[in-house]
Amino acid sequence: MNYDILWTIVSGILILVGIVGTVAPFLPGPPLVLGGLILYGVATHFENFSGWAIAIFLVLTILTFAMDFFAPALGVRSSKKGALGAILGTVFGVVLLGPLGIIFGPLIGAFVGEFLTSYDTHKAAEAAWRAFLAFLIGTAIKLGVVFAMAGYFIYLLFAGN
Repeated sequence: MNYDILWTIVSGILILVGIVGTVAPFLPGPPLVLGGLILYGVATHFENFSGWAIAIFLVLTILTFAMDFFAPALGVRSSKKGALGAILGTVFGVVLLGPLGIIFGPLIGAFVGEFLTSYDTHKAAEAAWRAFLAFLIGTAIKLGVVFAMAGYFIYLLFAGN
């Protein structure tokens, strides 16, 4: 059996699972795609690979991971307690709700934090809505990153032939 083909298939599967994981909160999308890309690099002895591309994709993957935790807080744009609530909600949401905590944690945290500051449910709901919008924007950015990495993988598949 040709192991190059096997590792190429495994890399492709990792990349596809990573793309799904970018929109499904139970899988770490960008790290899986990067892992698939690096696995393909190891299998091909990094032929046709750009060191700069891998470095940039690594930095972007780390930034998207950080963005999952901080984007909702930046999106709240209300009080410090609302922003802190979004961050704490993300952390506790992941711990208590598992993967769904990435979605619901910042919403609940921003709402509670803002409500404790203003005692205004309308303002608190607005902060929660902004945290959710920030989550959606962050997901769109992550999709851009994973599709760039997937596109690079496809380029590498055809560059070697």
